[in-house]
Amino acid sequence: MKKRTIILLSLLSAAVLLVPAFFTDPAGADEGEETKEYYEDLMRRQVNAVGASKALKQAFGFDETGNIQYPPDFAGMWLEGEILVVALTDVSEDAIAQYRSWAGEYSGCLQFKEAQYSYVELMQAKAAVVSELREDHHITVVESYVSEGANRIVIGVDEPSLAIIEASPSLIDYDYPIQ
Repeated sequence: MKKRTIILLSLLSAAVLLVPAFFTDPAGADEGEETKEYYEDLMRRQVNAVGASKALKQAFGFDETGNIQYPPDFAGMWLEGEILVVALTDVSEDAIAQYRSWAGEYSGCLQFKEAQYSYVELMQAKAAVVSELREDHHITVVESYVSEGANRIVIGVDEPSLAIIEASPSLIDYDYPIQ
């Protein structure tokens, strides 16, 4: 019972310390308004790029469980200001024309970038690498994702696992870029 009380008191003290940090504006109201206006303006400028993203995802289609079915040449997409950057493993004129067609009225805000690996390839590789690290090497993976912009797999591990990897770098010697 004492342990629960201590934990509860610790959580309450942390909450009391965090509330002022999250609900006050140390820079003053004017700077807060400028920041709010900046992001509102940015969101207005990104409307077409967000529309393009939605149109592309709709064009890709979905499987029976609702997951997006990415085309084999698709490597990712992200916003850069009011532009939607689309990474492809094939940046031929035909491929670009297909993506512009899928984006429809939003095609003017698309920019294309060549990538080495498709999104599907990296997702499959990520699953295999994480599984191998956990099962074969007892590495504690705390997070993993595909960085579409960097066209690589990102894997986060706890400190003891990082020490194991640093002592034996060949553990993460794969055909795909891993960070």
